[in-house]
Amino acid sequence: MKCEKMNVKKLLTDAAFLFLVGSLIGWLYEVGLHLVKDGVFVNRGMLHGPWVPIYGLGCMMMVLLKKFVGNRPVLYFVTSVVGCGVMEYGSSWLSEKLYHARWWDYSNCPLNLNGRVFLGGLLGFGIAGCIFVFMLLPVLKKQYQKIPEKLKEHTAALFLVVFAADLAVSLLSPNMGFGITSY
Repeated sequence: MKCEKMNVKKLLTDAAFLFLVGSLIGWLYEVGLHLVKDGVFVNRGMLHGPWVPIYGLGCMMMVLLKKFVGNRPVLYFVTSVVGCGVMEYGSSWLSEKLYHARWWDYSNCPLNLNGRVFLGGLLGFGIAGCIFVFMLLPVLKKQYQKIPEKLKEHTAALFLVVFAADLAVSLLSPNMGFGITSY
């Protein structure tokens, strides 16, 4: 068996892009949901930029789960539901402990756990995870492979610098207010 040298730069670049795409999609989803529900644009999420990192981390988790679970959609769905539940509950708990605020509250939803997660949302994340890894990811990979490596590296580096700056500012002064942490 031939061992290949792992390209750390490529791995980090690919992870940054996956995180970016997931974070942007999550932000668009959250902003769009609020826009449809309340008719108002609200920059959702703790950070000030157009990203919600829990979705980026969720996408990264989805890809890793696929590597462990393989092409077994039912098992993948179950592990996605559990993984997203742990991630969402933990994020809610941590943000409340650090900032005494909640960026989401499912207390009014049936089958919720301390208002941090609820069964309907977790099932939605499980379905979304399956659609993402079994249908969208193969298409995205083909398009992503067409981008020159240097352009990917420079774009990922720029994104990480801008994201790190936003994260630093947001940790000191998180995005809060009506439609974000108060409802």
